[in-house]
Amino acid sequence: MYIIETEDRQTGLRDGRMTPGRNFFVRGANLKVTGSDEAVGISLTDSKGVVTKLELDLISINKPSELTLLIPAGLADGDYTLIVTTQYVNNHVELKAPRSASVAVHVGDNSGDDDDRPVIE
Repeated sequence: MYIIETEDRQTGLRDGRMTPGRNFFVRGANLKVTGSDEAVGISLTDSKGVVTKLELDLISINKPSELTLLIPAGLADGDYTLIVTTQYVNNHVELKAPRSASVAVHVGDNSGDDDDRPVIE
């Protein structure tokens, strides 16, 4: 299980930046979010250790090699660790214990420009 790349679907950037309220693409291997353990799912942990767990309905594409996530619109700017936890091995077998892969991501723009997040009304 591993993550190869990410892409912010709003900006097309593949540098780990994500736009709240927009889709975020994750490519890798054995990433399909499935299993009965409570730990299974996708979470974002900020630099202070605060965890935001994504609801399952925010995963719009859930395949072994790719995920497309809707990033919560209210996510604060800052550095995060995106963690994918699953019990997936293949279509016929589920791991007894979950395993995880993670990647560093960032919300916001380091340039100091105005906030360009979409306005949801």
